[in-house]
Amino acid sequence: MIKRKKIAISIVLAVSILSGCSGENTIVQQQNIETMTEKLEEEFYAMAEEFQQLYDLCDQMAEVYNHALDILRTYIEDGGEEARKKALNEIKELMKTIQNQNLSDYVMSEEVQSFLKKRGIPESEFLAIAQKRVTDQQEYLQQMESYEQNLSEFIVNIGVIPMTLKISVDYQKEIQECERMWMSYAANEVFLSLKEEELDYMKKNVFSNWKFYCPEEMVWQEEAAYALQKQEEYWNKEMELLNQMTEEVGELINPEYGEEYGYVVDADANVMILRYIGENTETEIPEVMQNYPVTAIHSGAFGNTNIKEVFIPTTIKMFGDDIFAGCPEVTIYGEKGSTAEKYAELEGIPFQGKENRQ
Repeated sequence: MIKRKKIAISIVLAVSILSGCSGENTIVQQQNIETMTEKLEEEFYAMAEEFQQLYDLCDQMAEVYNHALDILRTYIEDGGEEARKKALNEIKELMKTIQNQNLSDYVMSEEVQSFLKKRGIPESEFLAIAQKRVTDQQEYLQQMESYEQNLSEFIVNIGVIPMTLKISVDYQKEIQECERMWMSYAANEVFLSLKEEELDYMKKNVFSNWKFYCPEEMVWQEEAAYALQKQEEYWNKEMELLNQMTEEVGELINPEYGEEYGYVVDADANVMILRYIGENTETEIPEVMQNYPVTAIHSGAFGNTNIKEVFIPTTIKMFGDDIFAGCPEVTIYGEKGSTAEKYAELEGIPFQGKENRQ
C-alpha cells in the first residue's frame, strides 16, 4: 500500500472582483476550489495505489523468473548431478512463488476512472497491465515447467544437458532485458500527462520500489513520442530475439537425422546418438551432424535392431551401456587403435578396420 502524504498541487487563481460581488460569494468560490483540489488529490492517491498494486505483481513475477534463468545458467556452466538436483529444487520453489500470486480480477475504482479522465490517460492502459499479470504468469509457468522437465527427466535419461536448454535460457535472458526496458518506457509514456508534483511522487514512491522494471540505464523521456519510440525499439528487439530463439531451437528439436538416427546436441555443442531408427543392416555413423561433431552413443542406441555392420568414426569417444544389446550378428568397423576398437574389445564384439569394409 502507498503511504499517503500531501503533495503540493499549485493552483493559480485569477479572481476578478466585479462590482456588486459580495465577500460571501468569494468565500464560497474558494471553498469550492479547495474541495475540488482535495478530491483531485484523493483521486491521484487512489490511482497511484491501484497502479502500484497492478505493476508490483508483474514486477515480482518478472524478478522471480529472471532468478530462475540465473539458476539455470549456473547449472549449465557447472554441470554435475548435485548441481542438477539443486537447480531442480530451486526451480520448483520459484514455480510455487509464481503460482501463489494473487491475481484477483481487477475492477477500476470510480476515483481512478475520474482521475485518468482528467489527465487524459486511457483506461485501457491500466486494464492492459491487469491482463499482463495473467499472461505473464501463464508464460512464466509454461517456460519453467519446460525447464523442470529438462532437469527432472530428459537430462536424467540422456545424461547430458541439451543445447536447446542453453539456447532457450540465453535468449530468455536477453528477452527479459528488452521486456524490462519496454515496460519502463511504457510507464514513462502513460504518466507524462501528470503534473510535475504528481510525477515526482510516482518516481519516488512507486517506481523506485520495483526490483526488475526500473533499470538504471533507463533515461526518462519528457515527450510521449520519444517514450513511444523507445518502447517500439525494445519491443521490436524482443520480437526479433524470440524469432531467432524459435528458429535455433527448432533446428535442434527435430530428433531425426535423415532416416537413420535420433540424436541430441548437448550444451557443449557435441552430438550424442540416441537411437538408430533406420531399417538397413549396415550403417555409417557420420562424424558431423548439423555442423556439430558426433562424440557419443547413448545406452541401447542400437538395441534389438537388425543391424549387422556399423562404422564408428574416431570422433566418438563416449559409449553408453548395452549399445548393441539384442544384436548378436553385429560387427564394428573403424580406425585401428580408435576408441571404437577398444570398446569392441571390451564388449566382446567383432571389430574390423575400415579397409576391410565392403
